Amino acid sequence: MSFNLLKYCLVILGLFSLAGCEDYGKEGESDRGIIRAGQALEIVNTELGDNSLNRMTRICEALEEHHDNILRNVFSEDFIFSRRQKVYGDPNTRDITNLGVYIEAPNDYDSTPVFKGTRGTAKNFITDIPTENNLYLAKICDYTLNNVGTKPKVQEKVGGNYHVFNVFSDDGVAVGIYTKNSNGNYYLYRSYEYRFDINKNSRYYGMAIEQSEIFIRDYRGSDYSVLYQKFERAD
Repeated sequence: MSFNLLKYCLVILGLFSLAGCEDYGKEGESDRGIIRAGQALEIVNTELGDNSLNRMTRICEALEEHHDNILRNVFSEDFIFSRRQKVYGDPNTRDITNLGVYIEAPNDYDSTPVFKGTRGTAKNFITDIPTENNLYLAKICDYTLNNVGTKPKVQEKVGGNYHVFNVFSDDGVAVGIYTKNSNGNYYLYRSYEYRFDINKNSRYYGMAIEQSEIFIRDYRGSDYSVLYQKFERAD
């Protein structure tokens, strides 16, 4: 499935016509992370399959090296990202003016590196930089890189929520965050999708070159906003 926002099943088709959307990220009946808005999560206890774990091993290795390069202040250049945004009630997907950002390296390994706008605060931009030990991939990366913890599952209970993982390609992973509704079922309310540079010869090996965030304001998926951004070039 293309990462292009206009073809993004969950965003464009799933949120407009839930019943007609193809199952997202189907790997096989025994190993799939279906991330869908407007439908109660069917709780399963399925481990990530070997194909997903092999993909995640390569992705986590890339994330770890990118993280190390950030901490060594390798990246002195600015980066240009294109951005698109869509909100409920607006029939158009809007292109936002390209944004220049730079990487702010944290002072310690456990802090999340971030993008900062070259002209002040980066508005309507995903600033947190995913690495192997932060955000939503840390547990999977700890297992694939360090053999720490139990084998990851397609669905993981985290606090009061469920995180649903879909490793949909060699360089891409999606995470759906489900929260409990008043009826006792779990519904999607946040979704994150990443595509990473996994070319070991690339200067930007491990960077999230495309990513999106979906914020759903009601469990039916009928009120939402989408932010998508893509790495264009370095200045």
